[in-house]
Amino acid sequence: MAMAFSTTHRALVNVGQLQLLAGPCSSCKFGVVAVAVGRKRCAGERLMVRANGDMLGDFGARDPTAGELGSNFGEKTLGNASTEHQILVPTLSVLKLSERTIKPLAENTAPMTEGEAKALLRKVVGWRLVNLGSSEAGLKLQCDWLLKDAVSVTELSARISKVAEEAENYPYEIQTLDSNKVRVEIWTASIGGLSENDFIFASKIDQVETKDLTRRLRTWF
Repeated sequence: MAMAFSTTHRALVNVGQLQLLAGPCSSCKFGVVAVAVGRKRCAGERLMVRANGDMLGDFGARDPTAGELGSNFGEKTLGNASTEHQILVPTLSVLKLSERTIKPLAENTAPMTEGEAKALLRKVVGWRLVNLGSSEAGLKLQCDWLLKDAVSVTELSARISKVAEEAENYPYEIQTLDSNKVRVEIWTASIGGLSENDFIFASKIDQVETKDLTRRLRTWF
């Protein structure tokens, strides 16, 4: 966009206005600002600029004043003035379930309550709780996959089997409900319900690639 510009006094233009004058041309270059005095700018003439100081004020960091140092303001602010960083080893509470190791259960381990199971259910994708009994002892994890065809069913079963082998042959139950639907159920039979190990194993199954096995939904425009 071309625009004539005249002035009878020294004018200061902010960067936004200057960009408007320059237009979208990539070859136009501009700095902070000063326009020639008392004449019109000819078409095609480059706008001469001059750095007259920061029009936005002091925009960077600065050293504290003597008064600020005397007030010990640094002791009253949040954070730590020290730039020395500590690298902490991640705890189990912040690790993803899929990154945890399945460990043998201690003797007399009780099955998870429904409340405990629901808290961990948020950390796995596509799984649901099913209760096949009258108490927590009947809780299981269940997940379904709707696939393209029978060949995809066989392939998914093989991929899940490989995950189980890598998890020291973790037990699970897999069913083919239709020609293209697979269901997996996980629970700890030794305690008659769910343990944290079941959720760890479910999260590892979540890492299995299934995009090439599921149907692609057609989008209509």
